[in-house]
Amino acid sequence: MNSPKFLLLVSLLLNSISAHSSSSDLDNNSWQALRFLKKTEFHTEREKALFFNACQVTYTRSLLYSYDNRTPYQSPYCSTLNSTIADKIQRNEMADLSIKLINNHVGYGVFAKHAIAQGQYIGEFAGQLKKIEDRSTNIYYAYHSKGCVVDAGLYGNEIRFINDGEQHSNCQAWAILGHDGMSHIAMIAQRNIEAQEQLTMTYSANFWNSCSLDAYQDMRHYRY
Repeated sequence: MNSPKFLLLVSLLLNSISAHSSSSDLDNNSWQALRFLKKTEFHTEREKALFFNACQVTYTRSLLYSYDNRTPYQSPYCSTLNSTIADKIQRNEMADLSIKLINNHVGYGVFAKHAIAQGQYIGEFAGQLKKIEDRSTNIYYAYHSKGCVVDAGLYGNEIRFINDGEQHSNCQAWAILGHDGMSHIAMIAQRNIEAQEQLTMTYSANFWNSCSLDAYQDMRHYRY
């Protein structure tokens, strides 16, 4: 049976989301709670829920935007028409992934729990669609189109923790036209990825697939 102290810490974690947080660092209470749980790897949905709450991030697999103000951001530039991937985005599908602490310098990374075939859809870089000037003061965002970004500072999923693999990346971002008429940032396996292998991508201009080069200009490296 879990101790009252354990249950209290879990309760604090589940209620630790701050809608006004602008820092990319975990606060001391969150670090202490994670240390108490003795976790450096997060595999199950429950473990990842605790982790995201400790990071003060609301977990989402969806692009969040206002239906009343989405017209300027609909299908910017030349999003790829791929109904199969668009179906997966609509269903909020995500590959089976783990989050692990690599070291204090790199921070956390994302790992495949099972083998992922080349070309397979991994998940969407999700967050809040915002004008560039309205983005939160952190480095958890990706350019969506000229004038707006997908801000994953307060809302996001495992994809936000993918690290830079430089010349040895195994993932690539594609601009996919969703069934909602919006362009979505989809992560695709660039090659076969082995089970327990870290997911990485190249954070540079040629990182984006040819169709999305104009739509997506850059993505920032982020870590806790």
